[in-house]
Formats: sequence, structure tokens, C-alpha cells
Amino acid sequence: MKRIILTFVLLILLGCEVDLQYAPQEMFDGTVEISGQVSNVVVADTDHERSRGLMYKEKLCDDCGMLFVYDDMAERSFWMKNTLIPLDILFIDPNQTVVDVVYAMPCESEPCETFHAKAKYVLEVNGGRFDNSIIGSKAVSSLFGHEDSGLSDTVSKNMDKEKARYKPKPGVSWYWQLNGEIDTSHDVEIYDIDLFDSSKSLIDQLHGRGVKVICYFSAGTYEDWRSDSGEFPSGVLGKDLDDWPGEVWLDISHYLSFAEIMGDRLDLAVQKGCDGVEPDNVDGFQNDNGFVLTYAEQLEYNLWLAEQAHNRGLAIALKNDLSQVPDLVDSYDLAINEQCFYYEECELLLPFIEQDKAVLGIEYELDTDNFCEEANDLGFSWLKAEYELDGNVISCLFD
Repeated sequence: MKRIILTFVLLILLGCEVDLQYAPQEMFDGTVEISGQVSNVVVADTDHERSRGLMYKEKLCDDCGMLFVYDDMAERSFWMKNTLIPLDILFIDPNQTVVDVVYAMPCESEPCETFHAKAKYVLEVNGGRFDNSIIGSKAVSSLFGHEDSGLSDTVSKNMDKEKARYKPKPGVSWYWQLNGEIDTSHDVEIYDIDLFDSSKSLIDQLHGRGVKVICYFSAGTYEDWRSDSGEFPSGVLGKDLDDWPGEVWLDISHYLSFAEIMGDRLDLAVQKGCDGVEPDNVDGFQNDNGFVLTYAEQLEYNLWLAEQAHNRGLAIALKNDLSQVPDLVDSYDLAINEQCFYYEECELLLPFIEQDKAVLGIEYELDTDNFCEEANDLGFSWLKAEYELDGNVISCLFD
């Protein structure tokens, strides 16, 4: 049921054609009423949710909004970078009084204007719904006051997950094997192995040695050999991947139609004890996929994946997708890259290092003499391997 409700929420925020006249109230976290206008809202009460906000939303239904909830009254700053629609931003104090309202237009060039005021709550809705005449008005909602709404428990749980989530640092040692019987003899901190093919007992064995486990699955393609392949709707299947029989691109612009499948995969990662996940093929918009995918659509999907992983206490790796690193580095816990030295694009991964997040990678074509020294100097954790990823790897850290 939770997954169904989440899907409805995402549908609404994305502006899909949902008949809100008959939409069940439980698809929202609650309502906020100001001067007779009622807004159905989704609550953002974690750092990740608040930093993401309503970015990249191309449409917001007329009475929808997002309520940003903080623990105390303090200066709150908002800007419109990567926000595509005009918004009203309402700043609300602990007494539930509107202290300021701003009409904010999308930022088309940097530097973006910053809007700020002291507040405990901030409400964002479609631009033009409110004006300065509501300053001093009361905002009425059961969501105000953590002790009344139960949001304090949610905040506490989210903070616990944030603290407990695995966050590998630069220079960490790792081993990557996706095919064949897993060689468990390597003395490294991280094993990256296939989610479907790896048993819980194998993961438990690795944990017994103090090893962290990242579980691989494809989030951007359909693979006809996976146990859940029959659940994908045919309408989201695109072109074949070159050199990968049985694998086709997914239409991530309609990811809500297979969001439940990806949610189940993340649940499987939790059940097996994975510390993190590596969703592959999350750069479909740059490939010949059979669809016309945009940067914004890819970003929306990748941010959703990060949110879903974090909600389950899982670390998540950004796989390749170098052009979106500036927009995703805050939301991902580490990066995994293939052949940035071969393609001379490794500098695009440095934002992860700057945030003290691990950058793992591999080269298939180059000899270790051509990249290991530079990889180590950059703080990268790099391997040399064959495309099959069957266990025959050389680590620059131990070379």
C-alpha cells in the first residue's frame, strides 16, 4: 500500500493527468489552509528532500505543494536554480503565521536570486496563488507541530538512517565481480556483486570478514533473463543495447510505470543485507535508446533512485552519467565509473572527491602503467579488468 501511495504522490507532483476531484486524500501527507485556500502537500523534512524540493518539475497541479519542515525557527534561504515553474514561497513561523511571501520565477542564468526570511516552515505552491495581503494570516494544518503530527518520529528515523548509511571515503579498496562464482579471498573493504545472483549467505559471509557489499542491478535497461522481467510493461521497452543480447533501454520518462519493480529490487537489496546499490545504465538519455529522453527526465529519475535507496538506509553509487555529476553529487554517496582515463574525462568525477566521497572505477582497454599512478594521486580506487567482470582484476592500490 505504501508503494501505491508513493506512486500517486509522484504522479501528482509530476503533473500527470490524475483526476484530483476524485483523488484519495491519503496520497498526500496533509493539507495547509491559508486565507481559505487549501493546498494538498507533500512534506520535505530531510536534508535530501529539502535540497531537492520541486526542482525539474515541469508542472504542478493547481492545489498541490510542498511543505518544508525544520526543527527550529531560523533564517531559511531558497533559490530557483533548476526550478522550471513559477512558485509562491511562503515563510511561516512557529506560531503558524505567514511572515513573508515571495513570487519567484525560474532562474534562467546564474547567479540565481536568493529569497530568505526567518521561518520554521516554508510552503511552495504554484506561482500567483498568493500575494503580500496574506502576510500575518494564520496557516492551519495538522502538520504543524511535530508532537501533533508524528513528524518528529519521521525526522528521527530519517536522521538515524542518514547516520547509519555506509559512506565510503576516497582511496577505499574494492573488488568487482559480476559473473562466475564469487572469489571471496580478496582483502578489500568493498565487494561489488550482482544483486540477483548473489545469495544472502554469501553477503553474510563477506560481512563476517568486515567487508561492505554493494549490489549491482540495472535501473535503466530491461534484461530478459532477470526473474522480474515479466513485470515490465511493453510500452517502456526501447532499442537493444549493442553487444548485450536480451537487454533493451527503458523509457525512464515514464519510470512511474515500473517504479514498483525498482522498489522491489531495492527491497531485495535490504533483505539480502546489501550495504549499498549500484544502479547501472542511468545515462540512457545520452544513448540511442529508441525514445527522446531529456536531461531533466534522466535527472528526475536518478534523483528518485537516490531518494528511494536512502529511504531504505542504502548507500547508492552514481554509475557513469558524468554530465550530471554537478546535479547529482549531493544526492549520491559514491561514484562508479568505467574508463574515464581511456576517454580522458576523469576530471568530471572530482566533485565526489571534493565532498570526501569515494570514486571507484575500472579500465578495460588501458594497461595499468597508463592510469594507476594518476588514479592513486587523485584519490580514485581503480581496477584493471576484462569486460566480462568474471573476477580477473588488478587493483592500482596493490599494484
